[in-house]
Amino acid sequence: MSTLTLDSVIHAPVRLQIMATLIACVPDHRMEFTQLRKLLRLTDGNLGTHLGTLEHAGYVAIEKDFAGKRPRTRATATSRGRQAYVDHVTALRAILDRPFRDTIHAHAAASANGGQMVASALASNGGHGGLGRKPNGNGEVSTSRNSVYERAG
Repeated sequence: MSTLTLDSVIHAPVRLQIMATLIACVPDHRMEFTQLRKLLRLTDGNLGTHLGTLEHAGYVAIEKDFAGKRPRTRATATSRGRQAYVDHVTALRAILDRPFRDTIHAHAAASANGGQMVASALASNGGHGGLGRKPNGNGEVSTSRNSVYERAG
């Protein structure tokens, strides 16, 4: 991922947890399926399905062998998976660090200081605060589809 886009394979909550856990390990460390299942509190089927999706994408390598007479499945994050995880986290941070967040913090700080900034922002936005609500001329407030979240992106 060269652009800041979310990776749909990693973005699923369980797969994000799996990748975060495997990334936290030393590179090339193989975590046993049972250990990963207990750590993430997943069922065998749920973990197996998500590991299969990550393996199909090339983000995880699955190794099956025997420990004595017991079958053993181990997973490790591949270099491709590690890079995809880093790119995904970078994209998430970019979303969370957008200027909109700073605006919200500024409004919160102004509210703590007697609301001076909030009052001036309301006045400059026609009194409706830019939150997708505006007077419709009949003394009522209508909600527009252009909310602040849509404008912030």
